[in-house]
Amino acid sequence: MHRIPVFITHAWRFHDDWNRLSRMMEQVPNSPWVNFSIPWYDPSIRVHSDEGKKKLETMLLTQIFPAKYVIFLCGVYSARSAHVWFDKALDIAEAHSKQVLLLPGFEAEDFTTPDRISSCRRITWDLAELYKSVVAGDLA
Repeated sequence: MHRIPVFITHAWRFHDDWNRLSRMMEQVPNSPWVNFSIPWYDPSIRVHSDEGKKKLETMLLTQIFPAKYVIFLCGVYSARSAHVWFDKALDIAEAHSKQVLLLPGFEAEDFTTPDRISSCRRITWDLAELYKSVVAGDLA
């Protein structure tokens, strides 16, 4: 079976939208995608130190590099504290020619994004459309 690697943006801890999307993707029988994003919080990493930032950047790179698609969670990005890491994720995605898909916040249906990706393809929370956007688009 053809497996499609995806990375779902996150802010290093689990968020409702990340959890919701991950569960939805797993509901598809013989799930065609592989989710390389794993929000992970390690209290031993001092995120504001140079060493801690470097560790987190390396972790982010290892999660994004194998992905074909980066699903940008606009709802999580709407939290100002997420901007630094989401911007780093976009830098990595752009440097490695990843396709970015914009997913609005589940509750708010907003597409809050940095200007540089505002023209990327928008997707919805409808599982059939998500499947069509990612899987059918990948196989075409």
